[in-house]
Amino acid sequence: MDSELVKYLVTYYTGLLSVKEKLLIKHAKSHLTLTRETLGDFIKEVNWVDKFADTSHYFNDNSNPLRITNDNFDILIASRILETKRDHIFLNYCPKCGRLARTPTAKQCRCGHSWGLRPTN
Repeated sequence: MDSELVKYLVTYYTGLLSVKEKLLIKHAKSHLTLTRETLGDFIKEVNWVDKFADTSHYFNDNSNPLRITNDNFDILIASRILETKRDHIFLNYCPKCGRLARTPTAKQCRCGHSWGLRPTN
């Protein structure tokens, strides 16, 4: 997943996640930012099993919490959003160059192309 898509999904679509998931993200990101440690330390600190048991899907299969840093945590969040809320996401691509626009409602691309505007007479 490219960094533009990750930033787009985390910025505009975390509101689709559950309250508990948003709380997890908020606490984990602040921990990772302040301590510059891995998420494994955070899990031990907050007694993960009791408080966030139903959010363990963030760390299944290939993701090892001991290796999750602030840099790659956003990738996990974006992946979760894509997997569970795909029907509610609008990926706003430029019709000219195919690049992802900055926001879901943008009508102008970074390449300079504009779309969806009514012509002036």
